[in-house]
Amino acid sequence: MLSRVNPREVRYCRCEPKTRVSTVKKIRFPVNEVDASKFVRGAMLAYPELYFARFVLLVEGDSERIVLPILAEALDLLIDPAFVAIVPLGGHHVQYFWRLLKHLGIPHATLLDLDLGRDGGGFGRIKTAIQKLIEFDVPKTAVLEIDKGILSDTDLEKMHEWSTTGDHANLQAWISNNLRPHGVFFSAPLDLDLAMLQAFPDAYAGIIPKGGGPRMAEEKAADAVLGTAGPGLGAYTGPFEVYKALLPAYRYHFLTNSKPATHLAALSRLKQKDLREKMPAVLAEVLKHIEASLRRD
Repeated sequence: MLSRVNPREVRYCRCEPKTRVSTVKKIRFPVNEVDASKFVRGAMLAYPELYFARFVLLVEGDSERIVLPILAEALDLLIDPAFVAIVPLGGHHVQYFWRLLKHLGIPHATLLDLDLGRDGGGFGRIKTAIQKLIEFDVPKTAVLEIDKGILSDTDLEKMHEWSTTGDHANLQAWISNNLRPHGVFFSAPLDLDLAMLQAFPDAYAGIIPKGGGPRMAEEKAADAVLGTAGPGLGAYTGPFEVYKALLPAYRYHFLTNSKPATHLAALSRLKQKDLREKMPAVLAEVLKHIEASLRRD
């Protein structure tokens, strides 16, 4: 029913678990931002479970909505839309949703794609996330801290030009130390789909029909998956080098077939024990973050 109600007409009631005091609030929309306001309104209409959620996870797309509840079940964590909303935003206007959810008092986290090798990926995605957190009124000292003090505005503006080769220790440190404490996680090195393919290669290979499967060479598959405007395969070094060989399979499974259907078919072949023990580390961390928040309530 709420999917038919203009969010501007909704009044949000929430009871604080510790004080047992209830508040009633209007739904806030971005001021003087027409496109952002329309986007937020559309998302609220499309995902009315936001109103009832005890936790909201903002994600990139539909793959996360399919995969995460299955992985959560393997960890004995029930992610039910009645109290945990997984909302795909495609990375758009995420800072406005952060502000909205903070205003409503709803705990939340964000899972983004690192897009390593793509144009604007890697440090470009980290830079964007940091800038949006700053727009969200997070102090610069909290997101720009480095060993020698605070990263300057000038250096932040050039962050997308930083090298994305070598062992990627600096890249991973920025995610772990500067973004994760604020509930911002990254599917690395590319996205959730590649991470799942690397974690469970046999399951995805097992759903390929007889006579089918990837036939494209690694380099051509990389062009199709990563594009040609960014560093491409050159970014897949150090701990990420093992992902190069998966790009032909990625193209086959996720660029020529339905992502949700592919994930459902592959995961149905796996036992709970395998899911629990082999799931991508960042997805396990996100789920444990959600579990910890729900327990606090």
